[in-house]
Amino acid sequence: MTYAAAEALLLALPRFAVQGVDAFQPGLDRMRRMLAAVGDPHRAVPCLHVAGTNGKGSTASFAAALLSRLGYRTGLHTSPHLWYVGERFRLDGVPAPQAWIADAVGRCIELFDTERPSYFEATTLLAFLYFAEAGATASVIEVGLGGRWDATNVVTPRAALVAAIGLDHIDLLGDTLDAIAREKAGIFKPGIPALALAQTDEALAALRETAEAVGAPFAVVAPALASEHGLTVQTANARYSDLTLGLAGAHQRGNAALALAGVEAFVAGAVDEEVVRDAFLNVARLSGLRARLEAVSESPRIVLDVAHNVDGLAAALAATTPEPGGRRTVLFGTMADKDVGGLIRLLAGSGSDVWPVDLDDTPRALPSSELIARLRGAGFDPTEAMRVPDGVARFQAEAASHDVLLVVGSFLVAAQFPASKGAFGIASGALAS
Repeated sequence: MTYAAAEALLLALPRFAVQGVDAFQPGLDRMRRMLAAVGDPHRAVPCLHVAGTNGKGSTASFAAALLSRLGYRTGLHTSPHLWYVGERFRLDGVPAPQAWIADAVGRCIELFDTERPSYFEATTLLAFLYFAEAGATASVIEVGLGGRWDATNVVTPRAALVAAIGLDHIDLLGDTLDAIAREKAGIFKPGIPALALAQTDEALAALRETAEAVGAPFAVVAPALASEHGLTVQTANARYSDLTLGLAGAHQRGNAALALAGVEAFVAGAVDEEVVRDAFLNVARLSGLRARLEAVSESPRIVLDVAHNVDGLAAALAATTPEPGGRRTVLFGTMADKDVGGLIRLLAGSGSDVWPVDLDDTPRALPSSELIARLRGAGFDPTEAMRVPDGVARFQAEAASHDVLLVVGSFLVAAQFPASKGAFGIASGALAS
């Protein structure tokens, strides 16, 4: 089977990015049957399991970078991908090669025909299989949606981590922080440390109650503290000082601290401070993370971010305030099932110019005509929606050196960003060495 044929087969499966809730298939029996058919690869590699509304991808990446720097051959499963399906299962920051994906999908054709998995279930299966076959000695598994019924919730991790919880996917997870937190806490297991980032009392109470009910030791992790000497993280095992994070934004302080606590649980003790410094500073390179307040150009500054809910957009706006005299332009598109009103109110209060992004080739997206109408209702004056490359070109032609462009609103917005597919150095050969 060719890679193109394998990709086409996967894309024919139900996808949340396209069908939305209709592609969500709750229940883990199908996932367990598929894993059993290929030898239960999810049991072969010890892991950390990471859930949350905002920050779970960054937390997983900090943890994976730290494990790699500690000498583990580290698999990292995240979703969705931006430009290439192999981004969903990376080994020490490098996506799975096309040749391996083609071979693995070929081996799983009959299984997929029998079980009819969703796209997420199939790619999660491939992630577990890749890590086992590539000889990973540690892995970090990011939850796709929720926790309790997520396809990744077949693992028995060394620790379960929950990042910041907010109101997102309320049609599936509930419309209160309490309800959503309980769904996220569905990844807690008896006797397995459950670690949660410090956050709202409502969310923490639900997480703590769920942990106690299942018999999981529960602890709250405080964000890193900033000082003139850098960041400091205090854990149950050690104090780590003079840290610098390779990801922008104050919200990353919590994600980094949570990841460090998780890795301490993984290795059952403190970690060398110099290793932590190097891993946190070089997190993007070590983990392969992209589009988290990623500055892809300077003078004028262009920032790429995958924030897609109110809390995430607020953090992205806070981190991209232009210098005095500068203007911020936001290239923005969103899915129809998001809190569109809340997102637009944030944009309206940010003092930014907003250019709508054309996502009309995605059935789940808010149609560009409706996005334009909503923006006009908030006081903006857009004339037409545009593709991201066209918006970037327009900004570069019109902007002063101290202006800022924020490309944000959805993974699908970030995926339109030009000249980025080759940045991963995607391998076309055998298993990455």
